[in-house]
Amino acid sequence: MQIKPHSTPVEGSDYLLVPDPSDDQAFAVRVASGLFDGILYKYDRLKVREIDEDDGGAVVEFNVLLIEGDIDQAVQLEFNQLTTDILHSIFAEMAYKEEYGNETGHTNSSQSGQE
Repeated sequence: MQIKPHSTPVEGSDYLLVPDPSDDQAFAVRVASGLFDGILYKYDRLKVREIDEDDGGAVVEFNVLLIEGDIDQAVQLEFNQLTTDILHSIFAEMAYKEEYGNETGHTNSSQSGQE
C-alpha cells in the first residue's frame, strides 16, 4: 500500500484540539476532515530523542490511544502518517507562538491596512 502525498494539517480545519474526556489536564485531537473525520485520539508516551548534537536533529517517538472511532487495518499506515503530521503541526505552531507571541502561524488571505 502506498501512502498518498500529504499536506500539513491545519488546526481548526483538519483537526481540533479538545479536552481529553478522561483527563482534565490534557488535550485530545479530533480529526475534522478526510478519511478519519470524527476520530478522537490522544498522544501517549511522547518522547523526544536527540540524534545529532551538531545539527539539532531529533526523533519523536509516541503512541496513539483511540478514544472514539475505529481504524481499519487497511488504512492504519495512513492514520499513522496523519497522527505524525498533526503532531508536527502542533509542534510547529507551538514554536511559532514561542517566537512570535500568541499570533497564529497561519497566513491570512486578507491584508491589513488595505481598504
